[in-house]
Amino acid sequence: MNDFFKILPQVRRPSRYLGDEINSVRKDLSKVTLKVGLCYPDAYEIGMSHIGTQILYHLLNDQSKIACERVYAPWPDMENQLREKGLPLTTLESKIPLNELDILGITIPFELTYTNILSVLNLGGIPFYSKDRDESFPLILGGGTGAYNPEPVADFFDAILIGDGEEAILEICDVVRRLKQSAVGAPSSRVQQAAPLPTKKALLQDLSQIPGLYIPSFFEPIYKKDGTLQEIKPLLEGYTGVRKRVVSDLNKAYYPKKPILPHTKVIHDRVGVEVQRGCVRGCRFCQAGYIDRPERQRSPETIKEIVREQIKATGQEEVSLVSLSIGDYDCVTPLLKELMNEHGKNNVAISLPATRVEQLTGAMMEEIKRVRKTGFTIAPEAATDRMRQIINKGNSEENLMQTVRTVFSNGWRLMKFYFMIGLPTETDFDVTEIAGLGGRSLQEARRFSGRAEINLGVSAFVPKSFTPFQWEPQNSLSETDRKLKLLRSNIKGRGLTLKPHRPETTYLEGIFSRGDRRLSKLVIKAWENGCRFDEWDEGIKFGLWQEAWKELGIDSTFYVERRRERDEVLPWDHLFIEMKKEWLWEEYEASLGEAFVDDCSTGKCTTCGVCDYKEVRNRSYELPMYEPDRKLVKKKTTTEIRHYSPISLNLSDPAFSCDKVQDRSKGGEGGFLYHLTYSKRGPAAFLSHLEFVDHIRRTVSRAGLPVQFSQGFHPYPKISFGDAAPVGLETINQIMTISLWSEMEPLEIKTRLNQTLPDGIVIEAVNALAKKPKKDLDLTA
Repeated sequence: MNDFFKILPQVRRPSRYLGDEINSVRKDLSKVTLKVGLCYPDAYEIGMSHIGTQILYHLLNDQSKIACERVYAPWPDMENQLREKGLPLTTLESKIPLNELDILGITIPFELTYTNILSVLNLGGIPFYSKDRDESFPLILGGGTGAYNPEPVADFFDAILIGDGEEAILEICDVVRRLKQSAVGAPSSRVQQAAPLPTKKALLQDLSQIPGLYIPSFFEPIYKKDGTLQEIKPLLEGYTGVRKRVVSDLNKAYYPKKPILPHTKVIHDRVGVEVQRGCVRGCRFCQAGYIDRPERQRSPETIKEIVREQIKATGQEEVSLVSLSIGDYDCVTPLLKELMNEHGKNNVAISLPATRVEQLTGAMMEEIKRVRKTGFTIAPEAATDRMRQIINKGNSEENLMQTVRTVFSNGWRLMKFYFMIGLPTETDFDVTEIAGLGGRSLQEARRFSGRAEINLGVSAFVPKSFTPFQWEPQNSLSETDRKLKLLRSNIKGRGLTLKPHRPETTYLEGIFSRGDRRLSKLVIKAWENGCRFDEWDEGIKFGLWQEAWKELGIDSTFYVERRRERDEVLPWDHLFIEMKKEWLWEEYEASLGEAFVDDCSTGKCTTCGVCDYKEVRNRSYELPMYEPDRKLVKKKTTTEIRHYSPISLNLSDPAFSCDKVQDRSKGGEGGFLYHLTYSKRGPAAFLSHLEFVDHIRRTVSRAGLPVQFSQGFHPYPKISFGDAAPVGLETINQIMTISLWSEMEPLEIKTRLNQTLPDGIVIEAVNALAKKPKKDLDLTA
């Protein structure tokens, strides 16, 4: 432990590696029978935003005999320090070396995290290939979105879960624990292995009986001379394919009430509540829209309870209602109003990551306007009506123009559009029309604002498994570059800006998105060459990847640029077998005919094969009451035009609230000032000043102190701090000042704060100062 803390001053953002966050769980390991590690193979600030990890973490820790701890991919500077000092990668909570766990569950988020998975295994003292690990090593379990074609990394995993994990993870733990407890003294090759497992094959055979669990070693891919698959041969009798695991009723599924509060700023630095799982819009390029079927919603009452408890447990200032398409949540408008009525007066913002513009009422648009958002993002994906029909987007240019008029007439100065190039049947006209549509949109926007700007985000299309476009070729690098140059040459005038995604990253993603097991050696070779964090602009080393596949004799065009034939065996054909391959082909042919296929939650069933119409089916909640002006219900029609628009709503302004009590969020006249002396010791010394400030703000909220807020559109709690201390330096007798709306006893303030502060931060003394004058003091941090 001392060696570990000695290296923290040598690495970027040491708070990533501290652990002991608010609401994290550290158990007495002598009292548990199973030690589970959950790994998200990316930096802490990415992994801590992953809701799936939070769900499984708290679900497992609610079991008295299971200790579940977290691990993230260390940034290269930390990886170098661990290697130089000869230290293993450990879990955050109890610093358990990874090879001493019973189960190590690794999320496979998407293809560009593959090399990070190898870093985690290697630093944890675990061989890469499953065949090289005996029963003395932990069970290496995979899951996540990337598990639907895990073949390029399948040989690294003992088992991979296809689908939802809340129910299956407990069944997996039961099997491992039962077999472990039945062990009768078999020798272990490593010290500190509590009780050795029976043979690994016996464990995997038992695990294969769990619905949704894929055991790669029980299938053998056999290839033709031309490199395509001849068959995927089952090696275990009766185990011929894997059906997706589905949590059928999301409203009854486990969801944590006390999520971990990160030490540092993370990508989604807010409370995230999953209101709906699945999307049945059928955009033909979108893998998530197919693999997450059917649509399942949580009830408004359940969501309100989760939000209430998570805010109380974290002190977060923003809540995000998470869904692939939040506009499809049937009662989103009344839910927003109720959340606002309860939390708006306490300056809690509500954000919607994605919704359809036609679902916004006038009152909601007024609230968006008050927030002064710098951008408003929509995803047309394609610029011509023909292309939008092909991808089943279903909206028109007029829909887009109406959105532009609505947004810029309400005071916005910036909009962001997202497009793809390289979609099936695309012509150069379809590419240049991205600039044309952007220009026409800007012209329309300038009717309302002379300073209007539009950014065009453009990325290359990557075909994905279990989509109608899984047979389509992907553009070559040179073709993608040509199209970007063509597009760039057609962008005229100020206010219209092209912001393309790096073609190299999408090309690399394309190699693996439809890859097979032969690519595992490419991942290892690239990792040996130094590839890490390939999804980061500062991490991608595309030249090293090119060297790796050339050295191994791998033809990248075989995986990226080749069209698959209808009858070709695809590497994932033995997985998610209820999604009918024949139906996907019919959808592909429909795309070529520019046919629009309706949402099966409002129109007729498309017979994709996912639902059993009993337990596994679309589930929704409708609240038509108490909103007489609500026009935005799902129409039971097959001709509904759909238009998506990612937005962010801040509903913290009390003008939107029906609450009649006097609002305290804006400060008002008067107030009570308190002088606080604090110390910061131990691991807390490695928090930066801004990280410390965020902790204090949220601690004040959790403690229920009636703090005053600054005025304006982005109110902040009135807390002021002294000079920042260097990261890693313990401090005492530091000062901060807080302004409260009502008077409190200093001892009560001290007690409340110390009960909920992170370990290492202590309020030493609280002293009341003179009552504030009527003119507010500016004490914002």
